[in-house]
Amino acid sequence: MIDLKKLRDEYTEDITSVVDWCNEIYKDSFAQYFTEGRELFKRLQSKTHPITDEELTWILMDLPMNLFSVSEMLSNFKISQEVIKMRNRQREKSLIDASLETTMTKKQSEATDKSLEDKLLAIAYSTIIDRVSSEISFARELIMGAKKLWDSRRYTEKVHPVDEIDPLTPPQLPEYKPSYINNNTKGEK
Repeated sequence: MIDLKKLRDEYTEDITSVVDWCNEIYKDSFAQYFTEGRELFKRLQSKTHPITDEELTWILMDLPMNLFSVSEMLSNFKISQEVIKMRNRQREKSLIDASLETTMTKKQSEATDKSLEDKLLAIAYSTIIDRVSSEISFARELIMGAKKLWDSRRYTEKVHPVDEIDPLTPPQLPEYKPSYINNNTKGEK
């Protein structure tokens, strides 16, 4: 039987290197747009410190604007990925043409072997794009959840309106008339 743990351990350094690079690119380019949303999601789930209306406002107003910036950056990132894929194909073709192997299968195999690192870069870009797309979906769900909470709070205010109390203005109470006065006046009419 294959010892997968041992096999994985052989690749650990390469895996760690690629994961660290992907995390660095994500952090430098995209994380700033999602960090606050992730923190506010934790607040949304909190039972001890309910999310405030100001925080809901940020989710409903600022987060969608951040998504526009992310979409633009993601589009540029996708262009970069396509350029990498195109250059990989060009490089593979050049390697096939320059190969001294006798059969086309051997030439293609040699070209594939020599362009593995280039393909790994394309895969890394694809992974970052998937991660950002996932974060965009998460942010959209957060916005919809915040909207539902906002709407339910506004509905509760309409059902049970509470006005602000001004401590300097005395309350407007109706004049008190004891019931025995009302009974006597009824008989006089």
